[in-house]
Amino acid sequence: MGKIKSRKTIAGGLVFDSQTEAEHYLYLTNNPNVKHIEIQPKYILLDSFKIRCSKCKGEGKTPSPKTEWMIKCRTCEGEGKKSRQAWTYKADFKVTYMNGYRRSN
Repeated sequence: MGKIKSRKTIAGGLVFDSQTEAEHYLYLTNNPNVKHIEIQPKYILLDSFKIRCSKCKGEGKTPSPKTEWMIKCRTCEGEGKKSRQAWTYKADFKVTYMNGYRRSN
């Protein structure tokens, strides 16, 4: 992922991205206040959305480079709008404690 030079580590029969993450998991499993641990939960920060195509300015057609006739825009495929992926975040753990408190780290 980033420039951190970490190695995959196995702890408790699970593969973790770093030794620190594996040690934190072992700490959480040995903590008597922890009720449930979910590994790498995924959160959607922003759903997928559409934006106006900048090449055809939302019209869906652009002039052909050879003939200058109006043709279907290749960037947005003639729709005038381009789709963007949803913005997501993946945490290392989602911890539920005995008192009902939940925390992601």
